[in-house]
Amino acid sequence: MTEKDALPTYGMPQPESSSEENEKPRLSPIQRMGAIFMSPGEVFADINRKPDFIAPILVMAVLSVVFSFFFQWRVNVDPREIAQRATEQRLEKQGKRMRDLSDQEREQVEKGIEFSVKFQKFLPYVAPLFTVIGLLFLAVIYFVGTLLIRGQTTFGKIFSVTTYASFATDLVQYILTGIIISLRPPDVDAILRASGSFAMSNPAGFFPADTAGWILVIARSLDFFKLWFVVLIAIGLAAICYKKRTSQTVIIPAGWWFLGTAVGVIFAIITRS
Repeated sequence: MTEKDALPTYGMPQPESSSEENEKPRLSPIQRMGAIFMSPGEVFADINRKPDFIAPILVMAVLSVVFSFFFQWRVNVDPREIAQRATEQRLEKQGKRMRDLSDQEREQVEKGIEFSVKFQKFLPYVAPLFTVIGLLFLAVIYFVGTLLIRGQTTFGKIFSVTTYASFATDLVQYILTGIIISLRPPDVDAILRASGSFAMSNPAGFFPADTAGWILVIARSLDFFKLWFVVLIAIGLAAICYKKRTSQTVIIPAGWWFLGTAVGVIFAIITRS
C-alpha cells in the first residue's frame, strides 16, 4: 500500500464522482433562490453539481443593510435608552441597582453602555461583514461535522448549502419583521423582550420580563426559523455528502443547535442573566 492509499478519504471529495456531480447545473442562482422555499432538495442537488454562494451572500448583505437603516428610521428609539434599560434589567435579575454599585463597577457599566450605543449606531455599516463571518463560521462547524460522520464532500459545497439555507430563513424573517414594525413600531421594553426577533417565532415572547434567563434561552432556541434552518442544512448535507441520508446528516446541525442551547443555559445560570 502506498502512502497515498493510506490517507483517510472521509471529508474529502469522492474520487469516483457520481453521475449527478458530472452533470451541468440545471438552475441559475436566481432560480435556486426562488426554488429553495418549495424544492430545497432540488436546489441542493444542483449545488452538488456546481456550488455557488455569491448571489445569496450579496442579497443577504443588501437586506441586512436596508433592514438596519429601516429599523432605525421606523422605530426611532434612542440607542442609549435601550442600552441603559437593558443594563438595568440585568442588574435587577442580580438583585442590584446602579446606586448599589461601587465607583469602579459603575464605571465599567457606563463603558458597556457607551460601547452598546456606538455598536447600535454603526451596525448598518458592519452588518454585511457580520453576515459573511457568520456564514463562514457555520460552514466550518458543519464541515467538521461531516468529517466526524465521514461524509465525503467539499467545503465549497457546504458553504453553498449554508448560504442558501440562511438566505431562505433570513428573507422570511426580514419580511415578517418589517411588516410587524411597520404596523406597530416597538418601544424600548418590546425591543428588549424580542431579543432581536419580532416575528414571534418562538415562545420567549410570551414569558414575563422577570422570567429566569435560562428558561428564556431554551424558549428562544425553540424558534421556528432555527428549526427550519436545521432541517434545510440536514437536507443539504445529505444531497452533497456521498452516500449519506438525511437521517444521518441531521445530527450535524441538530447537534450544534443543542450544544449552543446548552452553553447558553449554563452561561445564563452562572451570570444570573
